Amino acid sequence: MQEADREHVRQAMRFLVASGFVDGSLLDDLDARVDDLVDGADAALRAEIREQVTADLDAPARREAEWDEETVNDRIDEAFDELWDGEVVALQNVGYTPDEAWDDVDDAAALLDAPRGAALWLATETERAVDGAGLRILVAGLDRAPDAELLDEVVGVLRKYGVDAAATGPSEVTVAPFRWQKRAFTEPG
Repeated sequence: MQEADREHVRQAMRFLVASGFVDGSLLDDLDARVDDLVDGADAALRAEIREQVTADLDAPARREAEWDEETVNDRIDEAFDELWDGEVVALQNVGYTPDEAWDDVDDAAALLDAPRGAALWLATETERAVDGAGLRILVAGLDRAPDAELLDEVVGVLRKYGVDAAATGPSEVTVAPFRWQKRAFTEPG
């Protein structure tokens, strides 16, 4: 196995933990995740990654315990909860491609009584946001067509919760760059 492959696995696991979308259960399926990233992972790499992830999971838990103030991620969570309550499929960190994400939207829409559309961002957007680039949120009807009314609603709800957001296209909301602080281990407040 090439060193570049080994480094790819290391970096992918660091990002996954930093994203805040995983917790200690990541260790349960760690070998499968490594296999998804690279073919032929040897026992030494698996042991190294397990040790790295265990240490990396401990660090965010300690950092989160020090977050006394509500974070931008907390406010985005609140906004997405309100959108969901208003029959909008609101999903974070879904799929690596639009097709994968829309499959998740279709599945989630079945959980709502009268879904009106979707607001979501892809896992690639999470990577950008963790690196400080802000977020691009896709907003559209369930038919994937632009929906100006829904776009305005999503921007309004995000702003209501203090998130610096603006419509930047017929189906896109951009959240200005912010410090990524997604909670995986603690509750806000």
